[in-house]
Amino acid sequence: ATLCLHDIGSNMYMGRVGAMDVGPTLAVMTRLTSLDLQANDLGAVGAFHVLTSLGPIRDLDISFNELGPGGAAAIALTASKLTALTDLDVSNNELGALGGFALSQALLKLTSVTKLTMRCLELGPGAEGVDDVASALGAASQVTDLDLSENVLGPDGAGALALELGRMTQLTRLVLCKNDVGPQGATALAPALGRLHRLTDLGLSANELGAVGLATIAPSLRQTSALIVLGLEDNRLTSADVEALFPALEATSSLYHLYLGLDEVPDDLADRLDALLPDLNVY
Repeated sequence: ATLCLHDIGSNMYMGRVGAMDVGPTLAVMTRLTSLDLQANDLGAVGAFHVLTSLGPIRDLDISFNELGPGGAAAIALTASKLTALTDLDVSNNELGALGGFALSQALLKLTSVTKLTMRCLELGPGAEGVDDVASALGAASQVTDLDLSENVLGPDGAGALALELGRMTQLTRLVLCKNDVGPQGATALAPALGRLHRLTDLGLSANELGAVGLATIAPSLRQTSALIVLGLEDNRLTSADVEALFPALEATSSLYHLYLGLDEVPDDLADRLDALLPDLNVY
């Protein structure tokens, strides 16, 4: 069964007190497998009351709930009850470095999770808030779908993530958009990306890569030959910079969507791309 308690009552939220009231109801819903609780202002206390009431749920969306570090700790404390989880969304909860550590402890216990959405948790800037989460992800070899967008990782955070990312060899989707990794972060990520041979969807948009960053990552993309979607828009790229991609494109015959974000794709570039990959859609 699926229960959606998303933004209850339009402009009314469940809140901390409401979470205490709904807990006993959730506790008797033994066939509940999917729960959407996004945007309910649960906070740490509300999250704890809800999570302790859950049975063997598979899908949980607890995004936009002002969890903070305390809410991440609540997830860690109740993780032993959530071992059936396969899909977890904790996005937009301002965890920070302390919350990142607590979340990492939860991830170490949630060994069935295959889809992790952790957008906009304010783990960065830098490596401080990323180290613990990255270490836990390195042990989460079962994960196939990972979204870490909008965490202000920066070059140092990208470096911390790269140390573990290469171990996540089951990944088919990886989204690292809006993290300001820059050319230095691209240099750190490149070897890890080259080990992710199962990737079909890679999002690197809005990362200040520039020509240098793209040229650094491009050789690694030759190893991701199963790619179907590649997002590189909003990276200060020009049509001339795209030249660095051609050796990789020759190895990715399955690529169908290429997001470059160019103001205009010159005719000569469009012709070359069409000759190489006739079914490719360029945006």
